[in-house]
Amino acid sequence: MRIHLALSFSLASLALACPAPSVELAGRACDPDHSCIDGYVCSPEGLCLERGADGSVPTDAGSSDAGSCERAFCEAKQYFACERGRPVLAATCAEDERCDLARGCLVACDEEGGCSTGKACDRASDSCVTVPACGPELDCTSGTCIAGACVPTPSGPAQVGASEAAGLDCYPDGLEPTPGAPATFRGYVLDGLGKKTAATVGCVLSLWEAERFASAEGEPLATAPVVEREYQGGSGPEPAGGFEVPDVPTGVALVAVIDGCANMLPTHQYFALPPAAQEGSAIDQDLTAFGRAEWQSLLEAAGATVGENRAAIAGQIFDCGEPPRRLRGATAALDTPTRAYYTYPAVLGIDPAARATADNGRFFFFDVPATALRLVTAERDAQARLFTQTLEVRTVPGALTLVSVRPAGR
Repeated sequence: MRIHLALSFSLASLALACPAPSVELAGRACDPDHSCIDGYVCSPEGLCLERGADGSVPTDAGSSDAGSCERAFCEAKQYFACERGRPVLAATCAEDERCDLARGCLVACDEEGGCSTGKACDRASDSCVTVPACGPELDCTSGTCIAGACVPTPSGPAQVGASEAAGLDCYPDGLEPTPGAPATFRGYVLDGLGKKTAATVGCVLSLWEAERFASAEGEPLATAPVVEREYQGGSGPEPAGGFEVPDVPTGVALVAVIDGCANMLPTHQYFALPPAAQEGSAIDQDLTAFGRAEWQSLLEAAGATVGENRAAIAGQIFDCGEPPRRLRGATAALDTPTRAYYTYPAVLGIDPAARATADNGRFFFFDVPATALRLVTAERDAQARLFTQTLEVRTVPGALTLVSVRPAGR
């Protein structure tokens, strides 16, 4: 099944500097108080860059004078970073590479190709990135290679609730939706915590067919304002952002684009409505948009950065129950080298030490390339059988993609 998701907000403004790690250092955050390890230099953009073989550059090298280097620059296919006001050779570009001021030496490419085997074109920079992360000639350092992704093996059986065994027998075939009759789609736009909020009032909701949205062809199926709509709160009626859209296809892959509110991140969410048996029916189902403060706290807790024109993915994993329940103990991976982040139990807060989903089933990928990717999730049942789900997603520059791994129509 092909699932295409995309969003269009700038995550770069949320990137936070953090101590540079000792592994996979290239491209990690740094600043005057958090330097890079030997062999790397901190660029003016706050990223650790690997030194070139020539090391430091003479003070009269290039077009920058000693003590006056303020920003990275390119010259004669060489990429120079600045270190304490002096230019330092960070990389020498190969014949088929170009020098990019923001990201160094990049292999030029486009959607039609130009990348070697094992690479895909990152539309954010027109550069080639590693996809897949593993394969016949590229082993995983840990985990199992599934659909080009190094998927960590779950350490134990997946559970729901306090300690109940998860039902997984609907996977993997249960991901495919079944088309139904058009219906009126109504609900609320929740925040990242899953709560109704008035902060989404004034947003604009656009609905797209997933395939058409991924290819940027045509127009949305429908556009509707998110308006104030009362719900029964603990102390009486309270306002929240709600919507109602008639004649929406059911049982097909859709993308909801939520944009236009000051305090919420524009969010594109993949979803499918359960198939309606007859026309004229109404389906109540909520959508989600992350608040800017929520997203900021997630980045800070993870010590993560999202580079300019890069992307991010957030999702949840559910079992096959009626209704589906959030899975604890599942893992997630992409077919490009990056790590998954998970949360503490019962809260929307990143636990840097977690290696599987908590009881909320949540996972996050920060700073991923803008290209077509495969997302693979994995769970084990009480008999130690391994279940996996593979979804194809499309990320775009400066975008958050929301995906829900759950049985179709539930």
